[in-house]
Amino acid sequence: MIYIMNSTGNQNNFIKDELQAIRSGSRRSPFEIGRLLVLIEQNEYWSKEGAKSFTDWVIGRSHFTFSLGPTMVWSYHRAARTYDEYLRPKLISWGMEAPPLEELADHISPESFDLLRRIELAASEDKVRSLAQRIFEGTIKRAELRYIWTAYRDVVKDNPQSRGRISFDNAMKRQPAKVFQAEALNALNKRSNWLAMENIALYKIMRLTRHQFPGESVPEALLVIKRTGGALEIHGLAIKTVVRSERMLPEIEAMAPYFDRIWVVVSSPSSELNAIPSYVGVVQVKGEEIIVLRKASQSQELGGHVLDLARVLLAMSIK
Repeated sequence: MIYIMNSTGNQNNFIKDELQAIRSGSRRSPFEIGRLLVLIEQNEYWSKEGAKSFTDWVIGRSHFTFSLGPTMVWSYHRAARTYDEYLRPKLISWGMEAPPLEELADHISPESFDLLRRIELAASEDKVRSLAQRIFEGTIKRAELRYIWTAYRDVVKDNPQSRGRISFDNAMKRQPAKVFQAEALNALNKRSNWLAMENIALYKIMRLTRHQFPGESVPEALLVIKRTGGALEIHGLAIKTVVRSERMLPEIEAMAPYFDRIWVVVSSPSSELNAIPSYVGVVQVKGEEIIVLRKASQSQELGGHVLDLARVLLAMSIK
């Protein structure tokens, strides 16, 4: 499809021809549909089809035109605008290849652009650039992008004065613990080799609310692991920018019965770590680098109520 049209009349003729072709069964990619939707909105072509507004047209004509629901049509429209107005200029400024919208590869999902734009609300520019590159290379799945956004969402949510946008530097100043937590969860979620375990069949990092967790001290995250032919293990992850033994010890004591092992995840080593129980593992996360400073081990203090937590996870999985 070619979109070089110098007049409203030419654009309207193009819109008319495209709608007729699509309604006759001709297929278009999500991004081609998104481009068409932007033209319909900009040229107010919706009025030519008897709609009162663009929203009215989308709600009333989505199924008839695209055999899609309005929600999906809106996502295609949003992806087209996001790419043209936000992402493509950024790609050009980064010196990356920035093809026209209609020439994007089939493996790229419209949802990826929406998720990247949300992540950009709190993540560093280097992080956003790295994710954008992976989107275009096809080396990141939507599930991972959703997880990354979930990790960063707390940073944005806890800044009510930001009106939905804060700079990464400002976030680091105001909430270094939240930002480190997001960065650490993203790094840990990407790889399991730091555990030095073989034949891992299941590796999943999860987060629970205070209401969901059966104990008093809710960890920042938990890790569910299963090796091929082995039993399921649940590890607790306490993610800290600052470790103070007087606060850490009661927290670990309260966590211990609900986990098979416990890890403290830190941004840098600290002498305070020497005071925590020897069965607690220590992991340092620097960007996407994961360094195991001390391995977690078994202890009689651990696992007394791990079945209670397993029941919660089972209930969550079948809802």
